[in-house]
Amino acid sequence: MTKKLFSLAAIIALVGCAPAVTFTVPTGSNRGSYDAKVFYQGIGFAANDVLSPNTPSILDQADWKTADANSDGKVTVPEVNRFFLSQREPEIRIQWSKIGMISGITAGVVLGYLFYVGRKLSNEVVYPRRTLSSSADQTFYAGAMPAIRVAYIYTPAAVQTDKAVILCHRLGATKEAMLPYQALLKDYNVLAFDFRNHGASEGKQTSGGYLEGEDVGAAIAVARSFGNRRIGILGIGMGAVAGLNAAAKDQEIAGVVAEGAYAGLEDEFIFRAQAHHYPLAESAAKVAKSITASRTGAGDKLDSGDARNQVAKMAGRPVLYIRDDRLALQASFENLFELAPQFKEPMVKFAASGTGIPDGEYEERVRTFFRYALLA
Repeated sequence: MTKKLFSLAAIIALVGCAPAVTFTVPTGSNRGSYDAKVFYQGIGFAANDVLSPNTPSILDQADWKTADANSDGKVTVPEVNRFFLSQREPEIRIQWSKIGMISGITAGVVLGYLFYVGRKLSNEVVYPRRTLSSSADQTFYAGAMPAIRVAYIYTPAAVQTDKAVILCHRLGATKEAMLPYQALLKDYNVLAFDFRNHGASEGKQTSGGYLEGEDVGAAIAVARSFGNRRIGILGIGMGAVAGLNAAAKDQEIAGVVAEGAYAGLEDEFIFRAQAHHYPLAESAAKVAKSITASRTGAGDKLDSGDARNQVAKMAGRPVLYIRDDRLALQASFENLFELAPQFKEPMVKFAASGTGIPDGEYEERVRTFFRYALLA
């Protein structure tokens, strides 16, 4: 991706700034500028290699007389060669097209800017600032080639049950950020974990939801190993996208609470670009997504991890969509909600998100949802 962008910038700049190269022969009056090809074609020699005085050529009368060294009234090829060799070197003048130069430079600057901003936006997702997390005493492995060691905490319900909820934190957070939800979900076994490249888990890159779906899938397997028969997922932001990815692949997941999910990773990049007040936010977001796909090795599969491609696979299972306070992502979230199958909970709009339990209404809606979704 990096090489392609720089190559494209170079090509546009060179084409836009392409010079018109002409030769100026400084050999007397009426000296004109001639394209090299025209110069050689227009020399005007006859078949006998003689240039007559009246033959159209680039030589004016004074130059012709100078070239006729032996004053025999004709100029031969050797005489023309000696004439030009006796002159000073031709000057090459580069005539730049102002419009071409400006457009070429502008294109190069814009592409350079988009790459710079796209890389910065990609850094925020692929290499988020790591937050301290508790030790990885409990771990499981997610993904393959190589597998990533993921840290988790499993908290049994106060009363024995075979129902569990998996908590998926947002980008840049840790499993500890989800622990306040245990009080809300005290009737269920709760498994909270650190996504790859977060907290106490291994990994050096984050994909924004696609690869993280593998982490959720592995967490589901761990929850089942504890004897849980009915499992639901509660995710925030990237965690909601990853949760939908995992649930789409595992038809046994009973239901998902998706809070602050973005329809596509590109929407998340647009939000971040606008938050930084970057111009050309949408174009920069496209570049950021391409860079992310290349860095993480996801390639074209990164698109398949977008939440908009998962919601249809949740048909027949309940999903509670909660829009968070990021107003810039409102259109993306509502687009996701519209794409969802009819069997869904009404969309809920809360002002707070991901920092604990917002308010009583939020608690009641989430608790009621899992009571219904995990009903045996």
